[in-house]
Amino acid sequence: EVGAILALAGAPADVVIGGILHDLYESGTSNNSEEAKKPREKEECWIRSEFGERIHKLISLVSETKRSISEPKPPFIDRKMEIFRNVEQAHREDPVLARKAATILLAAKVSTLSEGLVYFDEHGETKPWSGGDYRDNLRVMLMTRELAARLSSSRNLIT
Repeated sequence: EVGAILALAGAPADVVIGGILHDLYESGTSNNSEEAKKPREKEECWIRSEFGERIHKLISLVSETKRSISEPKPPFIDRKMEIFRNVEQAHREDPVLARKAATILLAAKVSTLSEGLVYFDEHGETKPWSGGDYRDNLRVMLMTRELAARLSSSRNLIT
């Protein structure tokens, strides 16, 4: 869905591809075991070989850090703040890549919140989120919008 949102918004191909692959990449992060790192390593190799280092870097910027099983999972907001810090750091080296990452993050939050609204319409209650609650997701969307505004001197983030 993130890729579709980006495509409908007129994002360049690399951003659309990054949005699609971000979902694939993140789907392997739910299990914090050492064994769970192996599929991500395979995905990283596949992404690099099929789409190149730049797309891999873009996806890595917008994805949560994989942690070992012995590390406790930080709170939802803290995990998202880590991604924001990574994107801001990348902005110093590659502003275009960082703006593209912020665009993917915005589309990902639109997707998450849309999913929550559909769930509410169908069930009459808020969706039980795997990370954070609906308010946390709204807060992260606003923080993502602020990040995007800081990174962009123009209104067009996706160029």
